Order: sequence, then C-alpha cells, then structure tokens
Amino acid sequence: MTPESFLEGLLVHFGKRHVDDRAEQIWTRDMLGAIRGTDPRVLAKAYTMVVSEHEERAFPLPAVLRRYIERACETVYPETQPKSDKMPDLTPPTPEARERARKILDLGVAAIKSAANRHASVVPAVPAAPPDVSRPAFEEMQRLSKNYHLHVDYSKLTRRITGERDE
Repeated sequence: MTPESFLEGLLVHFGKRHVDDRAEQIWTRDMLGAIRGTDPRVLAKAYTMVVSEHEERAFPLPAVLRRYIERACETVYPETQPKSDKMPDLTPPTPEARERARKILDLGVAAIKSAANRHASVVPAVPAAPPDVSRPAFEEMQRLSKNYHLHVDYSKLTRRITGERDE
C-alpha cells in the first residue's frame, strides 16, 4: 500500500473538509510527509487497524497515525522488537553451566565461612547492665564531652547582653 492510497482510503471513512484548495494541498503534503517512507506491508496493516479501531468521526491526527503505524510494525516485524527485560530467559541451563554455578556457589560459601571464623568475636554470656540515664550521669557526660562549650548554659550571659537585671 502506498502512502497516497493509505490517505485516500482513510478519507473515505473519515471525511475531511477544507476551507479551500490551498488548505487541502498543505494538509495532504503534511500527512504524506508524516507517513512517507513506511513499508507498504506496515501501511496496509496500519490501515486495517485505523479503520477497525479508530472510534472518532474526525480524521486521525498525524501523531495518532504514527502510533498505529508503530503498532502495525510490531505485528508485521516482531523479530525487530527488543526483547523485554520483564520476561526472563526460560531456557534450561546446560549441565556444564549448572556445574560451573555450583562450584562458584561452593567457593563463595567457603569464603564466607572462613571469613566469619577469622573475624569471630566473643559474645559475653552475661548481658551488660543497662546504661545509667539519671541526671548526674548526663551532666558527667556533658562535662567529659570534647564539645563541652556547646553544652554550657549561657542564660546569665544572655541576660547581661539584653540588659535584664537580677533583682
């Protein structure tokens, strides 16, 4: 199917009224430009899709026609479509691949076990006493902190700066 016959066929189903002949020429040129270079088999499939699926009375826009053409291309040439990442390859692995995977897994498990044995820490049998959270312990922590100056109470200094007097 040629682009011209594609448009002529669609004009039968979806009429297009133009203001004058010049507007019709511009419209025809733009529509042909949108579909020119498309494979004839894809155009034929897109034509049947548009006729059977387009539900509006108005002539389809060029963007809508391009979507129909893309869908038709997927059905006419399915081998050119990229494989979806969603579908895993379901072919069973070869015995060699299974054996290689088993060896890699065994080496990984052995490495993890040896690393765990090398870096094993001794866990005390008796749990430590809960931390002291009383007020004196908190003040002791503040006093021993390297950021002690951040914990100092500046309320007296603030009162002197703002001019408040102790009475």
